[in-house]
Amino acid sequence: MILKIHENAKNFIKNIMKNQNKRFLKISLKNKGCGGKSYDFSLLNDEETTNKNFEVVPIDEDFFIVIEMKDLLFLFGSEIILKESILEKKLDIINSNEQGRCGCGKSFI
Repeated sequence: MILKIHENAKNFIKNIMKNQNKRFLKISLKNKGCGGKSYDFSLLNDEETTNKNFEVVPIDEDFFIVIEMKDLLFLFGSEIILKESILEKKLDIINSNEQGRCGCGKSFI
């Protein structure tokens, strides 16, 4: 399994995608933050995924997560969870390939 997506995270992702009229959530790694790398989430439409070198992970029959091949090995086996507090809901990734996270929690090594 490439990614494990917790049920509450699936529902959160699908609601956002429905509201934005998008079918694809792209997860990628960016070089930024005090830890050196961070996760980037972006919504894509069908045309933005055509002829791209993506691994496609189904959320259900209508919605999908796409990962660029260059990021696939690092994300393999990760879990997508939903973190909730009184003020916000946000996706997070539990990834055993991380060596550590920075103090603010927004980037990792």
